[in-house]
Amino acid sequence: MAIATILLHLGHDAPRRARLQVAVDLARRFDSFLEVLHLGVPDERTAVIEDDVRRVCSDCSYSWTVAEGDPMEMLTRQAGFADLAVLGQSGPVPFEDAASAYLADRLPLHVACPVLIVPREAEGAAPGQHLLLAWKNCREAGRAVRDSLPFLQAADRVTVLSVGVDSSDESDLTHLSVYLARHGVETECHPESWSDAEAGEAILAVAREVECDGIVMGAYGHSRLRDKVLGSATHTVLRQMHVPVLMSH
Repeated sequence: MAIATILLHLGHDAPRRARLQVAVDLARRFDSFLEVLHLGVPDERTAVIEDDVRRVCSDCSYSWTVAEGDPMEMLTRQAGFADLAVLGQSGPVPFEDAASAYLADRLPLHVACPVLIVPREAEGAAPGQHLLLAWKNCREAGRAVRDSLPFLQAADRVTVLSVGVDSSDESDLTHLSVYLARHGVETECHPESWSDAEAGEAILAVAREVECDGIVMGAYGHSRLRDKVLGSATHTVLRQMHVPVLMSH
């Protein structure tokens, strides 16, 4: 899958500059068009944000849109026409961005494209040199593998971590390695495996151990009445992430 269009959400939050730099770096890497969407009532700070965008995007193709409305609804609609959405990590935001505070917890469960979530403490470096792939033979992880192929193919190193171990996992890892090799991706498997209950903590611990600069994983949801809520591993990673996380559902 080619990443021809990247959708970037920008608010008034301080980490937006790092998020912008990550999205621009990816647009350059994949020769993508960058759609920058600023949601909120225009004010004097909007011009400052637009100036930042114009400066950082000087050598790539992009659009700048300011719109008012429900952030979740608007991003869900626009993501239908993008190959990748880039958001900031959930957490404290300025009052005027309150409606956007937990987009990263919700959007991956509602859109067809993968979502790259950039941590609040990011320094602006796009992931791609060493990726950690959290693997379990299920629909969400399989979707994440396929959606992340452009990232995996461009990476210098890919480490696979098995979570949710059962008797078929060793064979599954072999099949996964063969599948990725056919796409030009060489992998190495982490020697340990982890249960579902430990998955979130294990993903973060191994990410630090192997010094990866990005994580690829499925976004897991559980039904609760008519809503979707995050599975425990997804919730743990999104709350404690220290590198960008690429998620698919």
